[in-house]
Amino acid sequence: TPLVLCWMVVLILWGRLSTRGRWLVGPERVLNPRHDNPPYKKWIVVLCIAGCAGVLVLTAITAAFSPPNSSDAMAYHLPRVIYWQEQASVRFFPRSI
Repeated sequence: TPLVLCWMVVLILWGRLSTRGRWLVGPERVLNPRHDNPPYKKWIVVLCIAGCAGVLVLTAITAAFSPPNSSDAMAYHLPRVIYWQEQASVRFFPRSI
């Protein structure tokens, strides 16, 4: 839950800044604030954002409907995460094998 809330705050702030036309980066705005970017640059940005959003959505769907079920994940990786949660630390995971 805290991770989701942090990402929501970041995305909301980014959305507010980007819709106002105040990008956090961009040498054109720093060097010449009166220079308006050509329209094709805005479409490129929108296309890149849409592509990133598509990848994130597909990854989220895959993660939601495909739980880890390989023998390696069940025997080592998931117990390691549980161990870290119990110990409240990310120290080395003790294994007998």
